[in-house]
Amino acid sequence: MAIKAIIIDDDQEFVNRLKGQIDLISHNEAGIDIEVMKVCHDKASGKDAIISLRPDLVFLDIELPHQREGFDLIKEIEEIRFHVIFITGHPTDEYINMYGEINQLLGTSPFKWMTKPVHPDRLLVHLHAIVESRKHSSPSSMKRQGEVFKKNIGKPLHEQFILITGKSSNNHIEVLDQSSANESRGKLFPLRNVIYFQSASNYADMYYSTEKESLEKELLRIPLSRAEKSLGRTSFFRVHKSYVFNLAWATTFNEDTMELEGRIAQLRIPVGPSRVDEVRKRLKHS
Repeated sequence: MAIKAIIIDDDQEFVNRLKGQIDLISHNEAGIDIEVMKVCHDKASGKDAIISLRPDLVFLDIELPHQREGFDLIKEIEEIRFHVIFITGHPTDEYINMYGEINQLLGTSPFKWMTKPVHPDRLLVHLHAIVESRKHSSPSSMKRQGEVFKKNIGKPLHEQFILITGKSSNNHIEVLDQSSANESRGKLFPLRNVIYFQSASNYADMYYSTEKESLEKELLRIPLSRAEKSLGRTSFFRVHKSYVFNLAWATTFNEDTMELEGRIAQLRIPVGPSRVDEVRKRLKHS
């Protein structure tokens, strides 16, 4: 019986190449028969296809087109009863380490990983493993593995924090890892929740997201330039003379308004003309 598959990727040229490789393997390899039922180019249509078509296998782009959107899609599926081959054109250490550590939790996993361009030999290895796994894995075991995966996927493995210390007249901020944060005294904010810093005369306002996804503000009694320097080599970038923005929160760069649009509704951050090229470059590789 053919393995029913869905491809979810916003790059049509890549999809065409992948479909060609799948057809070639299905034609030449005994025991492997893959039927691509549908191709989707965004998260919403991909989710609808998974729910309605109930595939055996999903080829899923992690950046769809935004960072980690493929992971978000998986977390929204109520029950994972299918195999997933994650695909990325940006094989960062974070993705690779996260994938490896989660699969250590699972043992034999229904979740695989490939980078673009997909090498036919690696695709063949994954498809053979999926065929064998389908002979031995029960739907209940895949469901349990899916729950573990959804719980851990996208979770920062090496959490960083912004620590705010000092008196009310003069603050100090620094970026700490998890172990240092546990031993610190002061106000701690997960770095991934901090969205941007905005100049406020001689001080700076720090805006961050809460668990309820609302936007909160913390006044820092230091100038924006000192805040920027303290952030060091993180995902923050001085996008404007008055803003230091966490590019991990960016969804699009609006060329017409020269603004970065973020994952929180109505979030618009201006980009200075001299910083446009660097912002484009960083977003492309983020």
